[in-house]
Amino acid sequence: MSIVTDVHRHPERAVYDRDMAYSILDQSLVAHVAFTSDGTIYNIPMAFARIGGSIFFHSSKQGRFYNVLISRISVCVDITVLDGIVLAKSAFNTSMNYRSVMVFGSMRDVTEYDRKYSISEALAEKMVQGRWNDCRHPSRAEINATGFLELPLEQISVKVNTNGPSEKKMDEKLPHWSGVLALKTVLTAIPSDESLKLPEYIAKHIF
Repeated sequence: MSIVTDVHRHPERAVYDRDMAYSILDQSLVAHVAFTSDGTIYNIPMAFARIGGSIFFHSSKQGRFYNVLISRISVCVDITVLDGIVLAKSAFNTSMNYRSVMVFGSMRDVTEYDRKYSISEALAEKMVQGRWNDCRHPSRAEINATGFLELPLEQISVKVNTNGPSEKKMDEKLPHWSGVLALKTVLTAIPSDESLKLPEYIAKHIF
């Protein structure tokens, strides 16, 4: 823990388990990356992938994201999985069930071609497992035109809420419905070419 990773609000929801952090990161598809540039605060949603003890991002070398973050400025990255809406008998106590990871630090520019190629594979597999073997792999020119950034998972804060409604005593006998509305992601395959058979690795993700 540190001054930035210590959980102050609802400390009972803090989780000091790196495996839990990795599980949340591996399940999530989007990370919000916050940083400051020229006095303006940006918070950009980005695809990412975890490899070992770091998460990786890719961006055009011409874009702000890459050109600002290679300077090693401080960033705060938030990744959240929303699991449910918790409805209490009072509007005041309505909340959410979630699993979240916040990562603090600065990003490193990845320059080695082989590492960048491996990150490209990890990002493709993060979208849908099995995709790397069913797509054209990036060319050397495409790899060289892309900026790859690494954020070590050294300063992280994990927070999880899995509880049902927390009712005040004065509300317990009210007739209003209370409980949890569980959320799940539903995938539907919309083909761009009806003549192509849906691959098995995609079909297994369809509900």
